[in-house]
Amino acid sequence: MMDYCEFKIEECCDILDNMRFPLNSEQRFKIQGEFPYYGANGVQGYISKYVFDDDLILIAEDGGNFEQFSERPIAYRVKGKCWVNNHAHVLKAKINFSQGYVFYALEHKNILFYIAGGTRSKLTQGELKKIPILIPTSLTEQTHIANILSTADEAIAQTEQLIAKYQRIKTGLMQDLLTKGIDEHGNIRNKATHKFVVKNGVEVPEEWEVVELGKLAKFNSGFAFRFDQLREHGIKVVRISNLHKTSFPFWRYDGPIKETWVVENDDVLFTWAGISTSIDCVKYYGEKALLNQHIYNFKFENDVIKNYTHKYLQFFLPKLRMEIEGGAGQLHLTKDKIQKIKIPFMSPQEMSTINSKLDSIDLCIENAGNNLQKLHSLKTGLMQDLLSGRVRVKNVNGYEEI
Repeated sequence: MMDYCEFKIEECCDILDNMRFPLNSEQRFKIQGEFPYYGANGVQGYISKYVFDDDLILIAEDGGNFEQFSERPIAYRVKGKCWVNNHAHVLKAKINFSQGYVFYALEHKNILFYIAGGTRSKLTQGELKKIPILIPTSLTEQTHIANILSTADEAIAQTEQLIAKYQRIKTGLMQDLLTKGIDEHGNIRNKATHKFVVKNGVEVPEEWEVVELGKLAKFNSGFAFRFDQLREHGIKVVRISNLHKTSFPFWRYDGPIKETWVVENDDVLFTWAGISTSIDCVKYYGEKALLNQHIYNFKFENDVIKNYTHKYLQFFLPKLRMEIEGGAGQLHLTKDKIQKIKIPFMSPQEMSTINSKLDSIDLCIENAGNNLQKLHSLKTGLMQDLLSGRVRVKNVNGYEEI
């Protein structure tokens, strides 16, 4: 590609590291303010002074996401008044180079060859200068490419904001629906118009009851599979990490099983060991599997009660986690403590209505999350095509393949 050339960072960027200045936490505390104070991977705080007022690219000198470059950015773009410490290199594109294009060329670039090893990976200024970037010789084309990728970023940011909005709505709905409920007229109850009473230590509308979890659910226990029992083939074994990390590998087991170990799609699982954030109530989605230890599989009388109890436990668990934080080492909840968790209980009709309203907002969050994944995939594809020159920008509204 005669009109794409490889330029080293020192050829296409001014390196403004001489203007960096570190401040310790005590110094920052004394000058708290409105201007962001940047470190290797983002904002470290806000102070009342600044050393830069420009459109800049920051790339970590040490402690960066160098090994996770494909999933996490190694460079980020900042605009306006700010302070940068000595853990991030500061770049500004030279004349005839687009700041936006250079940023996107670096955002997810594999620069591991230039990173010095050790206890903390480091990108020295000398190695930074040598990093090559493939750049169109036309500044207009650079600008068009940067604008296209910037539009994708804006769509991603808007979708993230939408998800955050839905999450806030869900939090408010859960607070109202799971503590006050909906009256016969379809309105959220309140203390001005409805009577609330304390039952079993919990304040609820007088129409409700408060039931211990142990009376609502049967507890099926997982099994402590030994490592020498696990295989490459067989039935999946669900561990706590499988429920919280989508990419966490599954163990498999092909020996004799007990029915109480089995978990099916849509079962409600309760993790009761690990650190406080591991204590959780989640629904399992997937093929038939087996439960490892430290997980209960709750079995309910019907789906309405199952879905409602799952929602209530998700609402209640942050409080429970706070109660058990501060313990040393591995934590666990006893079966007795879990069985005594108090669940507000209402008529099947009201319970179904509550489920429906919370399912609706969950669907909004799920759809927005799916859209966010598509936008990230779209941006990745655009970066691969446009930054390599495989697909060329013909004009601001179109592309051409070469």
